[in-house]
Amino acid sequence: MKHILVFLFCLYAIGTCAQQRNSIQEAMSNYDYEKAIELIGREKITPILLYQKAIALKGLNRYFEATNVLLQILEKEPENQRITLELAECYKQTGKFNEALKCYERILSNNPESKYSHIQVITILNIIERFADAKKHAWI
Repeated sequence: MKHILVFLFCLYAIGTCAQQRNSIQEAMSNYDYEKAIELIGREKITPILLYQKAIALKGLNRYFEATNVLLQILEKEPENQRITLELAECYKQTGKFNEALKCYERILSNNPESKYSHIQVITILNIIERFADAKKHAWI
């Protein structure tokens, strides 16, 4: 009887956890970012949940907070280009163009064919009035 109760409790715990994750996905899909952040706060933190939290924070224009979350992820996954790209976007939105430029250049060092990153580098170089560098970069 004891084993059955333990088994049922485990099933309940797994089901509750799955429901919570589905609720997070639903909140993200419905752009209910505040609810998603709240639900993520109740979960054991994983890189995937941190990423979702960062996206939710970006969706709420809370770029400084999103930057901190993305930096947390990059500490554990320094080669993650998607996270580096999201971080660059946050830096760009907060006017930290030199930091954004470094992120895009890091992406290009790993993936020189990234047209998006090339365009972003050129755009940032023009914003910070490094026109000669932008022109050189445009011919790459």
